[in-house]
Amino acid sequence: LIFNSAVAHHLSAEAKGAAMTPRELNKAKRLYELAYGSQTIAENMMFRCAIFNNIAMIDRQLGNAEQLEHYLNHVVSVLMLFVDQGCRVELRHLQGFWANVCSLSQTANAA
Repeated sequence: LIFNSAVAHHLSAEAKGAAMTPRELNKAKRLYELAYGSQTIAENMMFRCAIFNNIAMIDRQLGNAEQLEHYLNHVVSVLMLFVDQGCRVELRHLQGFWANVCSLSQTANAA
């Protein structure tokens, strides 16, 4: 429920385009962090990856280069666990996360 609320706030802020405020993005980020604290979410690797990825996207938009790098490292760690464990089914669904890591890491390096 908290994760869904975070996604809704994130999408609502994104829909505003240039009128989006840092306050709206920070609210979505706080909700993602709260969702991560949930026992159910923290144990689910796919949700962990989604939360870290979405927070990284928010930090990119807010210009938080250090936080962006921090959460990208978490995304890579989760993805590498999937690779290490040979989770082929999950890997198929995680290609978008790899693409985000590549594009977001270029943003972090430019900052």
